[in-house]
Amino acid sequence: MFGCHIASAEPGSPHPPPKEIPIMLTTLPPAQLESEKKDKGFTLIELLVVVVIIGVLAAIAIPIFLNQKDKAAEAGVKSDIKNASTYLETFYVDAGTYDGAGTYLAAPTTDFKASAGNAITVPTATANAYCIQGVGTTGAIFHLTSEDGAVVPAACP
Repeated sequence: MFGCHIASAEPGSPHPPPKEIPIMLTTLPPAQLESEKKDKGFTLIELLVVVVIIGVLAAIAIPIFLNQKDKAAEAGVKSDIKNASTYLETFYVDAGTYDGAGTYLAAPTTDFKASAGNAITVPTATANAYCIQGVGTTGAIFHLTSEDGAVVPAACP
């Protein structure tokens, strides 16, 4: 143990005489010094655990993302079919028949444009009814008939 002596007070000073203050100096054992020097990074096991956790999260997230992408593509086909239906109803108001509506929809003078990668056709168009069919980038086929007006996942009947 070492001591520290504070400068003495002047004679006749109202301050008490100085005291010696003990100071403890400790040293770390050599093994602890070495462990502190080595403990500056991550171990291989810690890094492998992090990589495994990231892999598990990716395995969960990627299929969900791909599924959402397919749903978005299918929603695009459904939207295109509904838009085509509006064009065919406009054609019916002008012509009084759905016959020839497929040619009207495909004509360059029509403003109807299907989304990229989607194919919209009118395989059936009679005087009073039609069926619109759409195939998207995922290969899913949908159709809409003038009778029910709902987009259904199947080819035209």
